[in-house]
Amino acid sequence: MALPVPSLANRLFAGIFTAALAGCANYPSNIAPGMTRAEVLDRFGKPAADSQSDSGEVLIYSTAPMGDRAFAAFLDASGTVTGTEQVLTLARFGRIVPGVWTKDSVLDNFGIAAAHRTIRGHLVWDYRYRELDVYHSLFTITFDEHGVVLKTENGPDPMFDGGRDNGRK
Repeated sequence: MALPVPSLANRLFAGIFTAALAGCANYPSNIAPGMTRAEVLDRFGKPAADSQSDSGEVLIYSTAPMGDRAFAAFLDASGTVTGTEQVLTLARFGRIVPGVWTKDSVLDNFGIAAAHRTIRGHLVWDYRYRELDVYHSLFTITFDEHGVVLKTENGPDPMFDGGRDNGRK
């Protein structure tokens, strides 16, 4: 008895599903404590931001411009990952101090922004994130002419349903 041959659609779906699962293995949330800097770079490539901290180095891997996640890998002085954190959160954005933080400190803490634009002579960066890990949101940072944070704003991401329901169904 001959076995049925899977349809082209089923074979295509299986291929896409397998590729998607393989891609998940390289998603930045899979950076694990104990990995070396070399292992992280080999597996995940060049980070969106790389900065020094008091305890070592911080590598930021971002899913921007369309994604709403950015992961920090914290490395100790020997170059070993000691922990990771999803940094695009309202709690982390709340650490920004207008008049104190600069473009460099924003990049060091959050990586690249989803969008850059100029409004009335001020540079504006937008970060997509999930408020309460549910609602599609946009965190906006406005800089003065010296690159110092002037103000921050939080609201729905208009990319989702025109911002009308912010993804809430």
